[in-house]
Amino acid sequence: PACVIGYGKERFFRHNEQSLRVVDFLEREGKGLDLCWEVRDGIVHHTGKEEAATLEGRIVATADRIAYVNHDLDDAVRAGLLRESDVPGEVRLILGEGHSNRIGTLVQDMIETSSSAGDIMLSADVAAAMDELRSFLFERVYTSEAAKLESSKAFELLLRLFEHYCEYPQEIPEATLEIARKHPLPQCPDDVLCAAVVDHIAGMTDRFARSTFEALFVPRSWHGTAVD
Repeated sequence: PACVIGYGKERFFRHNEQSLRVVDFLEREGKGLDLCWEVRDGIVHHTGKEEAATLEGRIVATADRIAYVNHDLDDAVRAGLLRESDVPGEVRLILGEGHSNRIGTLVQDMIETSSSAGDIMLSADVAAAMDELRSFLFERVYTSEAAKLESSKAFELLLRLFEHYCEYPQEIPEATLEIARKHPLPQCPDDVLCAAVVDHIAGMTDRFARSTFEALFVPRSWHGTAVD
């Protein structure tokens, strides 16, 4: 799940670092994918303040921002948190009305601006409009009371799963434990179990994490089935 997993003081799960760990150590039953340095650099720098070293990596980072801002807006509209008409007028004027128009404007602008600049970038007015849209989402969606409530639920779900697997490591696949023994996390290099639990939970989909939580902690009678 795309959420912070707390494991120890001042140690946090970062999805870009875990993505690199997946391709380096977890794929192919622990053999990794043997990717070149440029691809690995693009993976770990697709988000965050540091830019990727290659143009290809910087394209991925820009495309990622374009995608998540627009998809998060769509999700908020579908959830009834926003209406398209709530989007600031200047943003709609520059990027266009609706999902397809916004994506088209941003992608076309990135292509044209990058071609003339010799680097991956958006034009000043389009970049400003996307930043304004992102700020709007932070104000109305990401930090809204409804979002805070759901975020706290997700955090507690992941924390309970984390604590459970730390207490019952026998429930973690042996292959995951073996990889953790060979490749512990840099954040806690002396804690093999920590690495195994993080890898195990990070590999779950949202749906599987929720169903696992329900199986572990929610009485079956609450789902309409008899308790043994």
